[in-house]
Parts: sequence; C-alpha cells; structure tokens
Amino acid sequence: MTRKISLLVMMLVALLAAACGGGAAGGGGGGGVTLSETYDSNGVTFKYPSGWVVDPNSSTGVSIASAQAALDALNAGSAADVNLAAGQYAISVLPFTGDEVQAMAVTDPKALVSMMATGITGGEASGITFGDAAEATINGKPGARATGSNDKVDLQMVAINMGDSGFAVVFAIAPKGEMGTLNNTFNPMLDTLALTAAAG
Repeated sequence: MTRKISLLVMMLVALLAAACGGGAAGGGGGGGVTLSETYDSNGVTFKYPSGWVVDPNSSTGVSIASAQAALDALNAGSAADVNLAAGQYAISVLPFTGDEVQAMAVTDPKALVSMMATGITGGEASGITFGDAAEATINGKPGARATGSNDKVDLQMVAINMGDSGFAVVFAIAPKGEMGTLNNTFNPMLDTLALTAAAG
C-alpha cells in the first residue's frame, strides 16, 4: 500500500515538474464536452469524452487525457520528455480497495487527501503548494478536494469514499489557469465514477 502511494506521488511529482516545461499547442477538449465513452475495466467504471485517450495501468490505476501528447506527458516521468501544451488535460484514477484501505488506516476522504497532498508537496522540487482539503459530496458520496499549483500547472485531487468498494483518489492536471475548463469534464466524470471490490 505504501509502495502504491509512493509510486503515485513520484509519478505526480515527475509529471508536475515536467509539465512546467510547457509545450506546443494542440489537442484540447477540456471544456463543455459530452461524456459519451465508457471505461469499464479492472473494477473501475467512468464516462469520459469522445476523442480522449485512455491508458489503463494496473500499478497506478487508469489515466485519460485530452490528447496523446498529454497522456505521453503523464507517463514520461522526466522533465526532459514532457510536452504538456495549453489546452491539454489529464486525469488519473487510483482505486484503493480491500486490504489497501485497511493498510492505510484512513477512514475518511479528507484525511486521505491531506496525507497525499503532504506527500506531493514534500516531493522532489515540485514547487507545488496545496490548499487545505475540504469536505465535498460527490454524486451523493462523502469526499474531499484539495487544489494545488505551481507556476505552470494547476492540480486538483479528489478522494471519494465508495463504501464497501473502498476509496477512489482522482487527480486532474491542467496548464496554469485552465482548471476551470478542465472542470467542465472532470466534475461530470467524477459523478459517473464507480468501483467494484475487484479493483485494485
């Protein structure tokens, strides 16, 4: 469990540090879109916009992005390899189920968001600062949100208590000043998110 969180924190720190490099203009799709596609695999289900690309990765959950370049940026892991352009967005879903939830010894979404935000903020030269986690109800489920940013990107982290299925932690990343556009996709996508006990 600690390894899974550590891998996620390292991936996000690398992505955020790399995203600071900016990039070429291209593929958008973050604003006012219809969620017409369905991802349903490995115990994770959600709707997302047509034209977005999907990368199911069993070690970190599943990621979607508005363009292949944004997905490549999410998976690059090094600042030299990333090209996150204006208008490109990425979302990652990380399910925590069964034994993982028990191992975390975290019983509420706000505590989980706070713990993960602390890990990311303390990461390798991320330059990211997070606001305090705030409780939120997401599709009728208890949850929490925190927003973070550095000088180039905005980040939103959401944890949702999915009942007997565990917790979902979802990250959204957008170029600086573009989270409002991404929220047009991110918030409706969160409302469609479901986990089954088989996820993990």
